[in-house]
Amino acid sequence: MTANEDLSKGEVTVGIDRTKNQPGVLCPRCDHLNYLGQDGCERCGTDLYIKCRHCGHRNMRVYTRCQKCRKRLQRGIFSRRHHHRRSFLRRAGWQFFQILLVLLGIAAVLGLLYLLYRM
Repeated sequence: MTANEDLSKGEVTVGIDRTKNQPGVLCPRCDHLNYLGQDGCERCGTDLYIKCRHCGHRNMRVYTRCQKCRKRLQRGIFSRRHHHRRSFLRRAGWQFFQILLVLLGIAAVLGLLYLLYRM
């Protein structure tokens, strides 16, 4: 039975009572408070933990920095765009170099043809 079927039958997933100040893991997608030790959200099934790329520490997904090494857990939108921009500039530079070589080759062939024609 899924969470949507529970909600359609009128049953409500209880989870942790927030008024009792119990420890739990907050789901980053649906804001549901889950019991500690669960890998996925009871309501939507989203992973609750993420592994740090730098040190391998297991962190809650709601954190933006690793609790052990303090590095960013996920890249931001701007850093991804900057990476694509840099690779675009590299590709554009390589294409410019190739076009320049083709033009120089054409100029060399035309120069040879001109010299042969003048003789």
